[in-house]
Amino acid sequence: TAECMYTADPKIYPQAKPIKAITYEEMMEITHLGADKIETRAVELAKKYSVKLFLGKSLEEDKSKGTYIMNKEMVINENLMVENTPVTGMGIQDEISIFTLRNVPSDGKAVAECFRILGELEINVDMISQQMAQDGTCTVSFSCDAQQGDALVEELGKQEVFNSIVIDREANLAMISLVGVGMATHPGVSGQVFKTLAENNVKYYHITTSEISISVTVETEQKLNAAIALCRAFQL
Repeated sequence: TAECMYTADPKIYPQAKPIKAITYEEMMEITHLGADKIETRAVELAKKYSVKLFLGKSLEEDKSKGTYIMNKEMVINENLMVENTPVTGMGIQDEISIFTLRNVPSDGKAVAECFRILGELEINVDMISQQMAQDGTCTVSFSCDAQQGDALVEELGKQEVFNSIVIDREANLAMISLVGVGMATHPGVSGQVFKTLAENNVKYYHITTSEISISVTVETEQKLNAAIALCRAFQL
């Protein structure tokens, strides 16, 4: 059983700090984005009924050693917020592929067919983007698990609608995600991410954001360098 939740994987960043308390939203996001610590369904149910969860060793009597999962009001009221920082923790996913579909007709049929196939294959995608080209076609990009990407390549090859579409695949990538409800009240987090990666000569590919997260894909060989640099920049 996990001892507690850490700001980052201690195997990657040994200076990672234990997290005393984390919100339901942060826990679900960080687990989805690579920090595989707890079943997200349990967190969803706890959030629905405002039940405080405890992540720690089995039969551990000293509850100060684990991590509480609760809503933000509980964190504040119980004085469990150590400091008001924009980033609570980091998640990392390995073996990521980015697909880019070029020369896609702008009528939307090919895009709809692609995502229908993704649904049938039960492929979860992230970092979806679409751009219109001057010739009236569009370019669609998204990321997914590399193993699922193999199945997608095989299936797309069977569909006539994709015969005239160029499908590029960038493999051997990792996705690094910063998560924190404090991002909503701390401007400049994205700028700090870009600055940190640039200062450490880390090339990044896709970037996606939500209200409480920022994710970037980097080459696998740059994962350690990027993760450590971001941990230091955001004092994780």
